[in-house]
Amino acid sequence: EAHMGKPDLVRESSRHGLTQTLKNFFKRVFLGDEQEHAQLSDIVLSPEIELKATMLAEDTKRTQAAGLPYQNVLFYGPPGTGKTEFARILARYSDMDYAIMSGADFAQFKEGEAIIELHKLFDWANKSKNGLIIFIDEADACFRDRATLDKDGVNFVNAFLSKTGVSSDKFMLILATNYEDELDAAVRSRIHKKIPFMLPTEDERFKIMVKKMEKYIFG
Repeated sequence: EAHMGKPDLVRESSRHGLTQTLKNFFKRVFLGDEQEHAQLSDIVLSPEIELKATMLAEDTKRTQAAGLPYQNVLFYGPPGTGKTEFARILARYSDMDYAIMSGADFAQFKEGEAIIELHKLFDWANKSKNGLIIFIDEADACFRDRATLDKDGVNFVNAFLSKTGVSSDKFMLILATNYEDELDAAVRSRIHKKIPFMLPTEDERFKIMVKKMEKYIFG
């Protein structure tokens, strides 16, 4: 478990070590505690975006089942529009694990250390048995246009590009940003699909409220 422990950069992950796996097994077998099945309808989107999100989920589920290389995705749009939550739902729906982090967290490391942490992240991801969704929020904080970065920043982006040059059957990248145009062109070339997440309309806000009430009040 110590060897497989998640990197410090990962804020949240569904991928557990041996101890947590045994705990989950005990709760499921002896206490009847079953994990709630993920539904794509758990998140409210506009009809056009919902169609794109559903197609992505179905494609990812088939890819995971067939053991094929995953397609990388970009979620873009204002904050608070469901990008992170949909990444969780997508992972559960596709029988994959997920790891959530923020691009801004790479700035906490001293010169050269961010690259070491990046290598640790991908080494950890490549040991995934179920397939791992790596969700990097605020991707523009660490993957900006290299023309605007210092030497350390350029080296970091180059290290990321070297790890993502070929699609992987172990992990799937989802980058999220409010500023799509600020991403480095080579980073954007790693993306196969893009899905916008816009602020909900009045009708969509009402549907969100109803779902929350059904889950947390009447459920």
